[in-house]
Amino acid sequence: MRTRSRLLRTAAVATLAASAMAMFMPGIANASGIGPLNACTPGDGPYLKVLSNLGTVYHVVYGPIVDDNGTSTLASDEFTNTWSGTVSTTVAASLEVKVSDVISEAKASVTASAEASQTVTTGHTTKYNIDPHSALHVEYTVDQKELIMDRYHVNASCNPIDEVTGYAYVDYGVGWHTWETAY
Repeated sequence: MRTRSRLLRTAAVATLAASAMAMFMPGIANASGIGPLNACTPGDGPYLKVLSNLGTVYHVVYGPIVDDNGTSTLASDEFTNTWSGTVSTTVAASLEVKVSDVISEAKASVTASAEASQTVTTGHTTKYNIDPHSALHVEYTVDQKELIMDRYHVNASCNPIDEVTGYAYVDYGVGWHTWETAY
């Protein structure tokens, strides 16, 4: 009876440890061959994790255009994107990983919309109202998440080793970016 109780406690502790590892080191917990009952093999990896999401960076492909309304009445204007091409996700060479691995990690932990590249076509037209005594700033952009990422392996104790940190700019959308300044 005592032995069975001790075995159940040991299994519960192992399960809690595995859950904690999955929460704080998701790449390790989801990796092939590493789970709550498996020992880590020194050198396992490389794994990626997002250390910080610094927010959206707007990769401007058309503009900026400033439309000034110096009148005391509401004005409106129409804008059409005339640039076409492809903007790709960029990854620091120091990370030494494939873009597809960065996209997988970004989709899992930052945005499901992450893509390796965004294709921009011409003809996207929009119309905006411009408040009196204001300037409207308009640009067509590929929206990217600026991420600080960590690439690492694990040792026999499942601790990260050989860590390298670098930036990645991950594409996740295309569209108009606008703001207005009053004067």
